[in-house]
Amino acid sequence: MRRGLVWGLVAVYLALWVVGIEVQRHAQIPLSAQQIQASLDKVYEQSRAASVRIETIPEGIGSGFFISSDGYVMTAYHVIEGAKVLNVRTARDEVLRAEVVGYDEPRDLAILRVRPSRAVPFLELETQRALQPRDLVLSIGNSRGDFIAPRPGIVTQLDRTLSPFFPAGLVASTMQLAPGDSGGPILNDRGKVVAIAVAIGRDENGFSSYGAPIVGLEGRIGELKAGAKRSWPYVGLNLAELSAQDIQELGLDAPPGVIFSRVLPGSAAERAGLEPTTLAITRGGQVVGQVGDIILEIDGHRVLTANEFAALVRAKEVGDKITLTVRRPSGKVEQIPIVLGPNPSQANQ
Repeated sequence: MRRGLVWGLVAVYLALWVVGIEVQRHAQIPLSAQQIQASLDKVYEQSRAASVRIETIPEGIGSGFFISSDGYVMTAYHVIEGAKVLNVRTARDEVLRAEVVGYDEPRDLAILRVRPSRAVPFLELETQRALQPRDLVLSIGNSRGDFIAPRPGIVTQLDRTLSPFFPAGLVASTMQLAPGDSGGPILNDRGKVVAIAVAIGRDENGFSSYGAPIVGLEGRIGELKAGAKRSWPYVGLNLAELSAQDIQELGLDAPPGVIFSRVLPGSAAERAGLEPTTLAITRGGQVVGQVGDIILEIDGHRVLTANEFAALVRAKEVGDKITLTVRRPSGKVEQIPIVLGPNPSQANQ
């Protein structure tokens, strides 16, 4: 159900940008980039040794950081999603094989474990004091070919919800993050981790980077270290979107419903017999030459876009049942019950 070009900052196999997000113009902030950098240099120097690069197979690069001296690592869930092999490269350039201990996909949070030969430096988590607008922040990541490099910035907005494909309540900042920085720590000016880097975006108002806060999550992090695993509920579809030009060329006034390009193997959608959608020309505003299925409703609620579909599904939990109203290629409309499953990529995690 995940959309291919909208999720996070993992290098190589994900090129992920948030497009068309409504962002208010940043307030005027008097500090220059040089002043911000100078203020956060000490934070970087103290935190670099506890930061890591995460290397995944299939090939990808992300970031993370130690949260204990015995080798627990925190990162963003999407960094390790679907990975068959995980390696952690430390600031000492040691490569350690990692295993997934726990994850919370809706929060885009994961805990890994490595087995170091000695105690490792780790970062302190700030789970009590929330960030405020204009706070100085620093992320440490691995984008642009850098290795465990600093990304300074200022908090511009709180409690941002970008779409159903992202965690809710994100913190926006001016940090210049890029693919490869996802999962890295976002530190306050006291060197404590306050959030995890998860997304970037650009619209008519400029560029923003987004972090998932960890305030209030001390108990949840403990559960993940103990092996808790939580997935988004999935139907098992790669959703597609008709552009305004597509709609015009098809002779439609509005999208006909939710379309999808792929049914994921082993998913609830595959078990229900759903078929990927292909649309041809229309006559008199009616779709003809339809191949595959078009989803019209979820539990009686009309859906026209991938965001609408995802919002309704992600209000549920794994194991819940929903009913899809689907138009078949024959034109027949059917009600199809679906039991929501976990993320299909988690089979080996």
